This record gives sequence, C-alpha cells and structure tokens, in this order.
Amino acid sequence: MLMKDKILPLMFALLFFLGASAYAMEADATDITLVGGEYGTLKNAPVNDCAGLTNALELDCTALPKSDSFGISVPVEPFELVAGKVYVLSFYAKVTDAYDTLKVSIDDKSGKELTGFTYQLCGQWTQIFVPFKATGNEVNIRMTLGGQLQKVYLGGIRVDASDTTFEGARSGYYMVESDGWETVVVDWGEGMGIGNCADVIANGEYIYAITNKGLHVFQANDRGDNPTLVKSTKPYGDFRQMSITDDGQGLVVTARTNEVFVFDISDPVNPVLASRIDSLEAATGIDIQGKYCFIADRVFGVDIVDISDLYHPVMVSNIPTGETQDCKVYNGYLYAGVWGACKVRVCDVRDVENPRVIGDIQLKGRGDGVNIKQGILYAATGHMESKTPQATSPGYALGNGMEMYDITDPENPVLLSRVRADGRMYCSYPDVWRVSVAGHYAYLASTYNGIYVYDTTDKRLPKRVAHIEVMAKEGEPGFSKSKPKSTWVFPYDPELERHGALIDCDVQDGTMYIANKSNDLYVLHGKDYLAEATDKDDSTVFPKQAYTGSYFSNDLSAMGFKEGRLFQPGSQVWACARYGDYTYVASGADGIYVIDDEMNIISQYPSHDITNDIQIVGNKIYAAENTAGLCIYEIDETSPDKITYKGGYKSGVSPIVEVALSPDARFALVQRGNTSALIDVSDIANPKAYQKFPYTMVYQNQITRECAQDRYLMVFANGSKTVVCDFGVGGSAADPVINETWVSGMRQGFGLAADGDQVLGTAGSKLYRFDPTNKGVYSSSLASNPHVETLSINYTAGVPTVIGDYLLIASRSKGELSVYKLSEDRSVAPALVKKVTFKGNPSRPISDGNRIYLPLGYGGLASFELAGLTSE
Repeated sequence: MLMKDKILPLMFALLFFLGASAYAMEADATDITLVGGEYGTLKNAPVNDCAGLTNALELDCTALPKSDSFGISVPVEPFELVAGKVYVLSFYAKVTDAYDTLKVSIDDKSGKELTGFTYQLCGQWTQIFVPFKATGNEVNIRMTLGGQLQKVYLGGIRVDASDTTFEGARSGYYMVESDGWETVVVDWGEGMGIGNCADVIANGEYIYAITNKGLHVFQANDRGDNPTLVKSTKPYGDFRQMSITDDGQGLVVTARTNEVFVFDISDPVNPVLASRIDSLEAATGIDIQGKYCFIADRVFGVDIVDISDLYHPVMVSNIPTGETQDCKVYNGYLYAGVWGACKVRVCDVRDVENPRVIGDIQLKGRGDGVNIKQGILYAATGHMESKTPQATSPGYALGNGMEMYDITDPENPVLLSRVRADGRMYCSYPDVWRVSVAGHYAYLASTYNGIYVYDTTDKRLPKRVAHIEVMAKEGEPGFSKSKPKSTWVFPYDPELERHGALIDCDVQDGTMYIANKSNDLYVLHGKDYLAEATDKDDSTVFPKQAYTGSYFSNDLSAMGFKEGRLFQPGSQVWACARYGDYTYVASGADGIYVIDDEMNIISQYPSHDITNDIQIVGNKIYAAENTAGLCIYEIDETSPDKITYKGGYKSGVSPIVEVALSPDARFALVQRGNTSALIDVSDIANPKAYQKFPYTMVYQNQITRECAQDRYLMVFANGSKTVVCDFGVGGSAADPVINETWVSGMRQGFGLAADGDQVLGTAGSKLYRFDPTNKGVYSSSLASNPHVETLSINYTAGVPTVIGDYLLIASRSKGELSVYKLSEDRSVAPALVKKVTFKGNPSRPISDGNRIYLPLGYGGLASFELAGLTSE
C-alpha cells in the first residue's frame, strides 16, 4: 500500500564516469513514498555517528507487519537510467533493537521485480552496494523490512553509473569504520616459521598447531611474548582440523584422504602417534565429547568413534548428514555444518548406535564451522547465500558471515542474528570458515575476508569490535600476485595486495593464535577483545557410554541374497581380490587379511599404512596403502596364505588410494592424492612414475577397474579431463598411448566400467555405452556425443561393475547396491532386479564366477551366490 501522506524531499546524485573523468548531475527533489503506512511511520532524522552521512530516514515499525510489506519506494526517473548500462545503487542502513532484513528490488510499472536481493541488517552503520543492469523499464526502487518492531535507519540513497561490467561493479556490505571498530593488519613476515597452518589449539601451557609438515608444539611464555617452538613431528599428510580429548591426554587430527591421526599427548611436548582411524571418506571436521570422537566425513556424514583407548579406537556408527565440513556435539545433540546444502543438520546422538536426524537449520550461506556455548549456536557461513549461485546475481559471493541461534530446544532452534563480512568473497580453495567463542566474544575466521571479532553480549545485535588481517602489499616481502579463476572474487585487489587465508584462531591469556592457511601461524597480543581463554564445552548431557557394536550388522538372507556369508574383522573393508581359493581383503588399518570361502581368517599381514585398495595379477598383489604409497607383494604359489613384500612406490605423504593394472601388469594407474598417475611397475622392486595427470579428483572409484578390450584403462576427474590409456591388446604396445584431451563430463559419485569390448558410464538415470577404439567418442562429452549410446535406467548413484550378465552399481555414501540384468543385446536398457541398502558402505564387487564378494566398509565383506541375484 502506498501512503501519500508521508512524502519527504531528498536530493539524489547521479554520477556518470567517462574514462578517467567524471561529472555529477543532481536530480530534482523527489518524493520517497512510505510503503505499508498501517505498520509504522517515516520521518527524517539527524545522524552524527556515521562518516559521510548527516541525516537519514527513520522507519519506525510499530505494528507487526507481514514480511516485506513495510518500507519505502523510490522513483527511478530522476536517475535517468540508460538501458544496457550498469549502475550501482548504494545506501546506508542500521537497525536499533534486533536483527532484521531489507529486501531491495527494482521494479517495473506493473510491480514485477526486475532485479533484487535481500540483505542482512545489523546494529552498526553499513553501506550496501547493489549492482544492476538497466533495462529501460525500471520505475521504482522498493526497500522493505523483514518485520521487527523497531526503528530502522536508511540514508545516503544514490545511484551511480559504473565504469565496469556488472560482475566487476562494487557489491555487498561495507561496515562504516567510524562506528567504533578497528582494523588490525598483521605483517606477512611476522609468522612463527612453521608453514601453512590449518588449525591451532591453545591448551594451557602448550599450543598445538598443524601444517602439511606435521604437528608443532609451542610452549607459552609470559603474556605479550611469542610462544617458543619445542617440538615438530614428521609430515603425516594433509592435516585439516584437530580436537583435544576431555582429559587432555589425547589429540585427534583429521587429514582428509590421509584419514585420522590419534596422538598420545600425556607428555605434552612429545606427541606419540597412538593409532589411525580409518574414516569412511575424507575426514575434515572433528569434535570430541567424553569417550566419543565425531568425525565430519564430507558426503559420508559424521562417523562416531570410541576413543576411550587411544591406541585402539573403535568405529561405532555413522550419521548420514550430507556433505559435512564441521560438527559440534552439545547436550547429546550433534550440529553438523552441511556445505553445499547451506544448512546445519541437527541430530540426536544420545544413543550412539541409533543416531537420528531431527531437523535442519537453513543458513544464508554454505555451512562449515559451528560452535556452541551456553545454548547458543554460532554457525560460520561462506561463499553464496542459498539462492544466489550465479555471478549475474547482485548477491553473488555475499554468503560470508556468521549466524546465531538459540538451541535451548534442539528441535525448534530460533534465529537470533546474522552478520556479514565486507564485500564479496568466493574462492574454491581454501573453502573453510570457522568460529571460536571466548567469554562474550565470537571470533569468525573467514579465509580471505580475515578474522572478525564480535561482542555478542546482545545476541540479537552482535557488535563488530575488530577486523584482523594478515597482509602483504605490492613491493613488500611475501607479496605475490594470485591468478584467480574467472568466477573468483576477493574483497581486495589481488594485483596490489596479498591477504592470508585465515581459517581458524584460538584465544588464551589475552593472546590470539591465528592459523593462516596461506603461510604460517601468527600471534596477536595486547587487545581488549582478546579474552582470557576460549570457552570449554559446557554440555551437561552426554551420549550414553554403553553400546553393543551392532550398528553395521546386515542380514543377507533377509535381503534376499542366497548362501550369504559375512566377514567382519572390525576394521573397514575397502576392496578385495581373489587368488585360487582365497580372498585377499584390503582391510584399512588392519592391513591385508587372507580368508577362505567360509570367511575364516587364514592369515593377516599388517600393512605399511591404511590399505585402501587391492588388486592381484598373476601372483602379485598391488595394494594402495595411503601414505605408504603403492606396495607390491608376492604370493607364495605353494602356500597362497603367505605373502612377501617386494617393493613399492610412494611420493612423500601423498596418499595412493586406488589402483588398476594394465593387461600385462607393466603399468599401474593410481589415484595419487587428488590427482592420478601412471606408474611403471615392470620392475616391482623399483617402481617409478611414468606420467602424472594433474586433473583434480575429489573422491575415489574414478578409475576403470578392468581393461576394456583387454587394453584400455580410464580415469576421470570431476567435470574435467578423462585420461584414456591404451596399452595395446594384452599390453602389446611398447609404450602406452595416452589421450589427455577428452572432457567426458563424468562427475563424482558415478563411474566407468569395462563391459567386454565396451565401456559403461553411469550418470543418475542415464547409462552411457561406447566403444573406446572409436576416436569420435573423445570429441565431446558423453551426454552430447553422437558416438555414445545413451540408455535410460532408474535413477541410481554409484560406481558400476559388470559381472557376467549383471550390472552392479554400488554407492558407498548412500549404502546402496543396485543390481541390473543386462540384456543379450546390450543396446536394450538393463532392467533393475534388486536394490538394497546396507548398514555399511558398499564398494566395487568382484566374482569368482560363482559368488559375488562385496566390500561393505565397516559392514565387512559380504559373499553370496551370483545365481541368486534374480528369482530365475
């Protein structure tokens, strides 16, 4: 409703930029119209606490309005917009009593929204910039509030013509520094000298920091002095995040594909590696409460592990929370920061063997770091607000900030407030943001945005008190120009400045320890807002202490499998291979088991590290053993239960987690860290890299396991290059012919498999089939390629394996196995004959011609009759 009785004269400036010169043209005095006058009033008010602003509009909301029904309307005619030109609308805003939102839309005469975005308002003056491209149909700018009963101030409304593209125009939030907060710049060269720091914990006299070079222990000195480095361990892998046990005797560190490292720190300056936890996927976030360790495993959700004995951790259960980056347990409930879905998932974990998801908290940004103190959830967000993924949106890359919720009732969380970082920031590495809490302060580490410190005394209006950055300017030591991707944006000019990716911090004794993933560990002293110590978990309810160990149990008979047998060693079964009458099982932290057909253990061989994959060609075992690399063993042909280590290939601590062999076993195609490589293993005592492929792999099972036509292996990177290796029939080529040009469009979560002379690729409800000798296949993606046959199937995520006339698609993350019957004429779509969900994580199966052997992760190894897959 437009209220004509509230009309205010204001002057608006319209600036046109022509090259390096500019001139200003003032529009005539114009009327601002109150929208929703029944809900409140509008008047002019003086301003004396905001630089650049002397007066503003006071919107006093006195009656509870409907959402987006109380605000102002500004005609655009005075701005003389030109169709096709880029403009930036800007204004100042501040709320007085409670967090609120402001929807800004530019409408045509019919009221249709031509462009718009909803902004998060706080209790401090913030200038907001809204870029838009004029269409020539604009009539008015509409600004409406979210509905809090309070006074809201808007001022300095103007529209400027931009001298750049829409994507390059200024956008987002810029808090006015005169509002009482300070910027602190730490010099790039003032680090502690340990290298790229991923996490830091201050624990009394000792400070623990992790880098890709290992675990570092510092001893705290007097307040105001930098700590002293007293111990650095060897490199272990891609350390990511850590947590200390409640008794202070253990330190658990996630390391992505290097799994999880458990250290005994009963002697604080001499950490001892006590054990490894074989996580279900790339271990990222972590929290410890009581005897349990909760490990955020990205798309595999959260693992619950009993670490009461640091030297013998036990996997208890898993919660399928989605792509989880971080987690925190409070009063028996787990709060998981779910990345792509922009949410915090809430789970009841009081019964650790029966965890259950009870709800979601929808965030305005991608979810990552979470923290909880005194019933208040602090959620760090990043990148995008949930509905603004496109660079052509005015809200692009404005999801960086922090949200606060009252979780007194876990099933009914209440939003208290949101705050935002300055400007836009989107960068796919490192995509980490976390929040620490100490006293009444919250410390938001927001990567290239820096660290924001908030006084949270008023939970509805947290107040920024500081912004901390580690920076080197052009010409200073440490400066280097970055080469950002076209979709990346930074809150600074990367041509002139280099900012550290500040991904975590901890506070103790008035000192802040800053983890800069770009460079080093930094220390900041002497600020009033640096509290005495980071708060400890104040939970009063803990998960129950007893459990039966039955979470990963599966009744194969009840699932319809004939003659089903299970091997459950307690460790995780990743893969298996057959030799003679024995099955050789890649069993994670337990190494390699040799078992007979009745699933009895014949022998066990502790591996050099966690065993993630296993292949057998002839009497040679090729095992992917994580940081130990590719390890090659020989089977004693007279006593197949005996194996002997013969040689291996490794590259530092970069993990090898998957392996496939050429037809003659002269070459091994491996996943090496987040990329792949072809290894020459013709001399098993001295394998060496033949060729490395730089295309990024995110998950495992992206390599064809068998050779199509007895000559081709393939490995795909998510949405990037698919490498095709041709070894000649039976490995007859003197040197492999390698094609690195093909962009197949294959995505993570799916896979490729050999089917005799053909290759099959899965893609949800599509099955692609092609002849690898046809060079036309490699001219375009599978989905749009005339040389590729496309078959429709029931939607199924997972990795395919062809065994006889069956196509088995296993999804480790979902726990699903889908079985399709292939037609004799392979051009006919296969029929789904069975779909089951395991308590466990099924991977690629194998067969001896009579039985199927299916790895199930912590569900063990299942074996059942091949003939029993259908009712035939």
